[in-house]
Formats: sequence, structure tokens, C-alpha cells
Amino acid sequence: MLKKIIIKFWPGIIISIVIFAFFYRLFIPHLSFYTTPDYGRSDAISLSLANKFYYSQQLKENNIPIWNPDIGTGYPTLAEGQTAVFFIPNLIIFRVLPFALAYNLTLVLSLLLAGWGIYLFTRSLGISKSASMFAGIIFPLGGFFIFHVQHHNLIQTASLTPWLFWQIEEFLKSKKLKNLLIFSLILSQQFMAGFPQITFYSLIAVCLCLGLKHIFEAAKPFKVYFFITVAIILGILIAAVQIIPSYEFLQNSSKNSDPKQILEQFPYVTKNLLLFLDPFILGSPKNGTYPTWTPGKWGIFWESQGYVGILPLIFTIAITFAAIIKKLKIRSKIFIFACLLFITIMLSLGKESPMHVLYSIPPLSYFRVPSRFLLISQFSLAILAAYFVNKIKSKLIVIAIIILSVINLYTITAGYNPTEKASDFLKDPQTAAFLKTQEVENVIPIGSMSDWNNIFLKHGWENNSDYFTEARNYLDQNSNLIYGVKNAFAYESMQTKRYSTKNSILLSGTTIKNNTILISDPAKKVINSDNASHIITTKDINDPDFEKIFESQEKDITYKIFKNKNKLQKYFITGNYFMAKNIPQIVAALNSDTIDTQKGVILEEDPDQILGNTESYQISELIAKPTYQKLQVSSTEPSLLVENESYYPGWNAKIDGNKTKIFAANINSRAIVIPEGVHIVEFSYESKIITYSAALSVFALLITLVAIIKIGNYKVTT
Repeated sequence: MLKKIIIKFWPGIIISIVIFAFFYRLFIPHLSFYTTPDYGRSDAISLSLANKFYYSQQLKENNIPIWNPDIGTGYPTLAEGQTAVFFIPNLIIFRVLPFALAYNLTLVLSLLLAGWGIYLFTRSLGISKSASMFAGIIFPLGGFFIFHVQHHNLIQTASLTPWLFWQIEEFLKSKKLKNLLIFSLILSQQFMAGFPQITFYSLIAVCLCLGLKHIFEAAKPFKVYFFITVAIILGILIAAVQIIPSYEFLQNSSKNSDPKQILEQFPYVTKNLLLFLDPFILGSPKNGTYPTWTPGKWGIFWESQGYVGILPLIFTIAITFAAIIKKLKIRSKIFIFACLLFITIMLSLGKESPMHVLYSIPPLSYFRVPSRFLLISQFSLAILAAYFVNKIKSKLIVIAIIILSVINLYTITAGYNPTEKASDFLKDPQTAAFLKTQEVENVIPIGSMSDWNNIFLKHGWENNSDYFTEARNYLDQNSNLIYGVKNAFAYESMQTKRYSTKNSILLSGTTIKNNTILISDPAKKVINSDNASHIITTKDINDPDFEKIFESQEKDITYKIFKNKNKLQKYFITGNYFMAKNIPQIVAALNSDTIDTQKGVILEEDPDQILGNTESYQISELIAKPTYQKLQVSSTEPSLLVENESYYPGWNAKIDGNKTKIFAANINSRAIVIPEGVHIVEFSYESKIITYSAALSVFALLITLVAIIKIGNYKVTT
């Protein structure tokens, strides 16, 4: 039995062994995490590990994490998308296994899926097992994946791209509907994996490939393209529970879709093409020698990579020229993937390419970093190289090519990403350990990015691992989730306009001079309305409103905790409010002495009720869950009950079981009008958008599954 399995699946087994060997440091001699630093912080820590840690906790408590109260004074986790809440491998593995093992297995599984997927696709193209295995090794171990391992959800999303191509190719050969229905399921999961840019780029690549097939091969009838379009729509409908809430968040976000900013923020320039020869030819962030990111002029190292090794690059050039000069049987297929390679490189070049005008058109106008099209470039390189290897008759030469390519990729890329023992990483840093002995609401880190970049940009992490380990004392957003402390800030992937407005007032009112932080009165009011009880910094604060209560004992840098001496309240009752309908009016209100954001509120809509300015009230929190809070409140006069958590669509409020209106207060808090007396108040996140989109997803999924069973073998006649 075992022998039969090995004989049948030996290419997949070898692909798996090579990939696990590449990532052995995550498992041997102990579980470890990749903690690769980025600009300003580590995305591995502050985004991937932090979000998945919270996700794992919630799943083990039998909760679906759609809202996170521990970052940004409340954050729409599902809508933001990068936690990949409904990605099936995540749901199973993070629910069942311990966090560290689950995180590493899902990362490696993604690379296995990428390798297996391109293997199946190249086999469908008629390429031999050995040559397909070659593609299955170099594609997932190429630069796009290896230098992006800190972006867990990007890797998961990208891993499914070859599977989309495979099912489309199988459909074109068999004309069976089941291939398109499976395509829809895969596409829905790619959306669920949490990086929609990669999904849209993959769909664009599939459509480009179909167009090129139409040009270089026999034209397909309209019916074929119609059914493929229906399959795409069906995949989008299955993923509605992710796509629609994300679109709602986008509409409420501060994200800029200006084509100029999209093209210039993280540019991929012509000189970056040298990275196909050697990913470190222009320097390395590891030792601080790679040119500094400069918007409009120079991009980021890991966003500029499509390296698959020297031999695959040579093979790609050779097979392309051979197809031009000679009339090869596979000439049309070579032209298809050579054109796909060329087009995606041109799209990656952004403003330096004549195709830059396309970035003013949705969905391209929604996403920054055009160079992520390099995923498709790397994919095309692997396929073209496989076509070349397919021409080689000698098995020994093919084996030698595979071995040399693996050695090439390993020696160049495998040591780039630093690791840290998982058990050490998950231990509380000194600041977190201290804060857990105090009464803490939210923390705010100040100065973390500038401190980090002073080391990262000049020296990298190669000889500075202690600094980057100690820097976790900042409890930077969202790394605080790992260490059980709430942070008033949230990771910047996507922010609501309200959050951004509030933070811009805070940050513009916080300056650092002579290693001392100066905080303006408007900034203090924002800090108070964020319910921020402590500030973490390496600087000093000489301000009577803040008292230093802790200094760390780290080797390199001292981390300090300052306590906010103002009385902070998650909930309070007031009748004192000020009307402000635009940002200048809000800033003016914050600058005035008449508004204290812990005793009064700035409203954008008049409640049209006579309110008393009661100072005698009681609030008891009866239930506190991420998406539900129940209070008992008592007030001697009609007043405003203010909750210092994020104002966001989907939150509802009830007084004694009767629904009441929520007002935006202090830019990004919630307020309701309460009558005098004793009442039960409930705040609940019951988003109709999520409910309806979930129903649509379930309906579309059921249709797909029934169709696979009932009409999966039906052939589209042409």
C-alpha cells in the first residue's frame, strides 16, 4: 500500500520534503517564529502573529472573532480581513492545535499548497512529472514567498493562485462544469484568506491567460467565457461574508484611492529588475545596506522580489527565444506565459510603465503596491522554466538541475528571516508583566517607530537581535494582543476615518524635543477619550498629568511607563455637549476650555432633547464581551451615556429592551440619550451587513455543492 502511494505521489512527496527542509528552523530543535523586522515595526509580530493569536484564543473559546475591543478602542476584525477568519485551514488548525504549532503549520501548509498547485497545473499543461515537480519546488521557494513570510495572510492567499489556473485549464480540456464549480470554491477561499489584492491580481492574470489563449491558440466560443464568468461571480457570492463587510469598512475608511499615491507610495523601478538575478544585488535589509524606502523614488525590499534562481531565469530566456526562432509544438503555450510574464512585470513597474493609467480604474485603484503582480511574474517564470526542463531527456540532468536549484535558493534566501523560540517570544516583556500588576485601561506607545527605524535602517537586524527583542516592551499595535494588554492604537492596515481623524489630532499634538515628549491640551483630551491610562515610551514626559511609575531593566534601551493621572472612565454620564459638524469645529472644541472629554462630549448631531447636567449617577457593567455589553445605569436627570469605544456601523443600543439611537461622540466614541431613573442598557454588535452577507454565502455555497453533485459531470458543448 505504502509503495503504491509513493509511486503515485512521489513528486508531491518530494515537494513536501524540500519545503519542510527549507523551514525546519520553525520546528527543530524547538518551535520558533519568524520575527522579521519591517519599517517601523515587525509585520510578523504586530500583524500576523498578533492577529492570529487573538483569533486562536477566540476560536478556542468557541467565538468567531468579528470585533476586537482590545485594539484601537474597538476594531472590526472580520471586516478588516487580514485575520482570515473564515479560511478553512485556519478555522480547523487554530481551533484544534496549540497556537505556536498552528501558526507554523498554516504557514508551511500555504507553501505546500503553492507547490502542489503549480505542480497540478503544469501537469495539466502536459509537462512531465519531473519538470512539474521542478516548478513545484522553485515557485513556493522563490523570492515573493520567502521574503513575505512575515505576511501570513498574503502567503495564504497567494498559495491558491495556481489552483485557480489549474481548474480553468481542466475545464478547457474536459468542458465539465465540476471544474468551474471547484474553481468557485477555491476562489471563495482565496478571498477568505484575507488579502483581496492578491485575489484580484490572480483573477486578472487568469483573464489575461484566457485572452492570450484566444490569441495564440484556437479561439474559444462565447459559451466557454460565459460559464467562466458565472463561476467567478459564484465564487464572489460564496465569499460575500468576507467581501461585503470589507467593502463597508473600505467605505468608512481613510484609505486613499488616488492613483498617484498608489503608484508612488511603494514604487517598483526599472533598476529593481536586477533582483531577478540576485535578490541582494542592491543590498539587504538584514544588515541595513538596502536603499531606504523613499515614496516616489524607491520601494521596499520584500515588495520587489520575484527571484526563482539563476537556472530558471536562464531556462526561461532560452525557451522563449527557442519558441521565437523555432516552430516548437508548444510555441503557443510559451508565448502565452512569456506574454503573461512581460505584462505582469510592466504592471509591477507602475508609474514607469505605460500601463500606469490602469491604476485609476477599480479594482486596481483600491490597492497600493502594484509590484505584487510579481507573484504572477514568478509563477510565469516557474512554468516557462518547467517547459525547458521538460525538453531535457536525461533524467540525471533533470535531477542535477533540481538539486542545483534547491541549493541555489537555499543558500541565497533560507537564512534571511530571523527566528525566535516560540516559548521565549510568548513570554511577557517587562512592561507587560508590570502593567498586569496595575489597573490598566488602554496603553499608548509613543516614539516606537522612530526608535525602531534608527536601528533598522542603519544596521538591520543581523547583529542587533537584542534590540528588536527588547522593542516588544513598547506593546506596539497590535502586538499588545499577545501579551494581554489593551492598546488605544490599531495596526495601520485599514482605519476608519474617525479613528484616523482622532489619531491625527493626537499625533500632531505630541512632539519630541530633547528626548522629552510634549503633549498639547487637545492631544490630552484625545488620550482621555481613548481611555488611555498609560503611555509607554523611551522618552521623558515632564507634565503634571503624567507620572512615571516604571522603568525597564533592558540591556540597550530603557522603556518607561507613565500613568495618566486624570480620572478615566470607560462609561460616563453627562448632559454637557458641544455641537461640531466638521473637523475644524471639532479641533476648535478640543482646544477650548469648555469641553473635558471625560465630563462632556462633542456631538455631530443634535439629540434635540433637554438634558440635565447630572453629576450624580451610577454605572454597573453587568456583562462585558467583545460584541456585547450590558449595563445598569442610574441618573437623576435625562442625560447622555457615553461609551469610550469606537463608533462603527453595526453597533446597536437598547434601553430596557427598546432600541435607541447611537450618536457619534468625541469623534470616535458612542453616546445614547438615557431618561432619568434606573435602566438596563445594552450595546451589541449586530451588523445586518454581516448577517445578510453570511446568508448569501451559505446560499451560494449550498447551490455550488448541490451543483457539483447533480450536474458536475455535465459538459459545456461547444
